[in-house]
Amino acid sequence: MEIARINEIRNKAHQVIECATVKSFPIRLFDILNAFPDIAVMSYQEVAVKSGLTATEVATNLAFSNEASIAYVKEHKRPYLLLYNGDVFINSIERIRFSIAHELGHYVLGHLTQHAGIDLSQDGINEINPKFEIEANLFASEFLVPLPLFHRLTADAMTPTVVQKMFEVSHQSADLSIDRFNRAKKHIGLAPNSKIWDIPVHSALNYSTYRPTYGYTGFLFVSTMYFTYCSYCHALSTTLDVTNHLFCVVCKTINQMTICTDDYFKFHETEEQNVIEYRKYSVTGKDSHISIDSECPKCHGEITNEDFCDTCRTYLKNKCTGLPEEAFSERKIYHQPDELRDMQPSDFINFRSCGYSQSGKARYCAKCGSATTFLAQQLFTPWQEEFNRLTTNPRNPFSS
Repeated sequence: MEIARINEIRNKAHQVIECATVKSFPIRLFDILNAFPDIAVMSYQEVAVKSGLTATEVATNLAFSNEASIAYVKEHKRPYLLLYNGDVFINSIERIRFSIAHELGHYVLGHLTQHAGIDLSQDGINEINPKFEIEANLFASEFLVPLPLFHRLTADAMTPTVVQKMFEVSHQSADLSIDRFNRAKKHIGLAPNSKIWDIPVHSALNYSTYRPTYGYTGFLFVSTMYFTYCSYCHALSTTLDVTNHLFCVVCKTINQMTICTDDYFKFHETEEQNVIEYRKYSVTGKDSHISIDSECPKCHGEITNEDFCDTCRTYLKNKCTGLPEEAFSERKIYHQPDELRDMQPSDFINFRSCGYSQSGKARYCAKCGSATTFLAQQLFTPWQEEFNRLTTNPRNPFSS
């Protein structure tokens, strides 16, 4: 590819970033795509629901690709239709991001106007014009990983692992971007771009591969996992029983958003980046027992397989109590309406639990809204305090 064309594509990628007023990296793709009034974006899974097809049939018969495609559809209000596979069990988040940026590149670079009415899927591009694929790849690379931002990296820090985390791209794409930077610096030059140069970088949150360690015995393998997101406190939870997961386990509100891994990507690019990770304990097994390789949350003593800590007698299983939060006060329980007494081991055995499995951060039962045993023992600070603290302290992009 000629140097003039390379520079033209790089500049177009920068122009999209500038016009969309990107505030931070990694770029949030739906913020960009929503800025184009003539582009409609849908996942294969969304199309499947509307059309009665399966996502596989959408990929095979409509998109002609397992990853993404874009086409000009004249009769649509938004005539450019960009379809992508949002199943993060099939494609990684990083791969989906690159595929969407690639298809956006076809649009920005005018490939569709040159071939109106033709679907530009990644699987069939070479039948139209092989150079389009190369150009769209270059656009996607520069769009997701703008080379001017490399000025922040020292020679020692310029590794695929660091670049991958900074820009949420695959390890291979990060490696190619470093190579692209070294070649561009040597042969083309990298004049500072004032509008991109100082855009901040924040690490992206991605819980799509998380699988719970509680609520079951034995080995868990599921290709479809459900998550619930609370728009009030921004807590994210997992569940194997989405029908009975009614309450937020952190703040007890209802009407949460339910997300499935087979169409997770849009959530990842939007609400997931607002998720707050509240205090949680590592729990395992059907009865949500604190992991034996951790320590007692109260006295920091050694954990055994027993129900109670040997030292301070803290109950080590997080269970539904069947009682409201108001029934407990300072590790005590109301024996009578106006009579407080210390909680006894028998209380934890006799609680009329609804039986729903609790996570290590559950203050409230997701099924019935009752207080959990961890909340009753005051093992959590009030969630509002955590919310205020965590929202005023931004994440370190290089923290684990």
